[in-house]
Amino acid sequence: MQLGRLKLTPQNLAIIGVVLAVLVAGVIIFAEDLGLSGTSADLTDTDGDGLHDRIDKCPNEVGPIDNRGCPVETADNGSIDPNSNLAQGDNDGDGIKNIDDKCPLRGDEGNGIDADGCPIEVGAGGQPTADDSDGDGVPNDVDACPNDGDAGWGVDTQGCPFYDSDGDGVFDHADACPNAGDEGNGVAPNGCPNPAGVAQNPNDGRVDKASLTVSAQCGDGEVIFIITNTGDAGAEGRMAVGTAWNFLVDEVSQQTGTTQVLDGKASQTLTFPLQPGSHKYRLIVDQPQGHPGTGITQADTTCAGDDQPPTDVCPNIPDVQVEIPDGLIMDDNGDCVEPPTDVCPNI
Repeated sequence: MQLGRLKLTPQNLAIIGVVLAVLVAGVIIFAEDLGLSGTSADLTDTDGDGLHDRIDKCPNEVGPIDNRGCPVETADNGSIDPNSNLAQGDNDGDGIKNIDDKCPLRGDEGNGIDADGCPIEVGAGGQPTADDSDGDGVPNDVDACPNDGDAGWGVDTQGCPFYDSDGDGVFDHADACPNAGDEGNGVAPNGCPNPAGVAQNPNDGRVDKASLTVSAQCGDGEVIFIITNTGDAGAEGRMAVGTAWNFLVDEVSQQTGTTQVLDGKASQTLTFPLQPGSHKYRLIVDQPQGHPGTGITQADTTCAGDDQPPTDVCPNIPDVQVEIPDGLIMDDNGDCVEPPTDVCPNI
């Protein structure tokens, strides 16, 4: 028998058999190296990270493929190059780079993430609890609105939500026209719509193109918020009027105000003193009407303030006295002393 010009003699058939055997053996070895061989043992993935144990450098620890199956280490131990693709990546998709993420393989699990990139557990971060039915951070026993939580603009010190019903950038409690928003000509500082013929931006008569962002950071004894107008530089992106802001501590409103009228690319800094202990500080800012986005912009951060020692009202006697002891009075020098003796008790 002859195949093309190759005669299939017994000798040639033996040679072909050897070549085929070598090829098959090579394919098997290659598959085993990739963890692709057919036995169930070869396909085992003990840690469930998508890499078979045969090629997983850390078979008992969950890790991304680009780290060869080993967990991503954070910057705490300085073990990875901060400029590497691994460090700058975001394996859990929570918006925080791996190198800054204390939980690089755990993203948002339904309740948001904290400042360290770790998921907030159920019952925290605005979730209802047995003692706080509406999850606004104000316990039921002191909450004037126990079933009405944060509607997006924070709550006041009584636990009732702030609203901006007409979306004009002025909170309802300060809005003289809470149900009448921008009718095409902007709104006045009191929240009422400007009449026809009044330009929203009084500088040049066009629609306001300002758009605000907020950033937050902890400072020395204070929390710092920076409000930036990202609109076109200068007068082109200037705000028509200031817009409302709301400062909250642990989701309870502490102070409200109005931003400056910012040119495009200009910023305003707001600072507030830290309270003793660790607290979450948040600033919510209404967007100007007519800007490219809608609604609100906000930023938050958790800062630790110094624990304040109790005030000693009697510095002249030992130990710290938080109130004047029985039998003593405070003299003109601020010292706690015994009252003077009445030398004439009969008159």
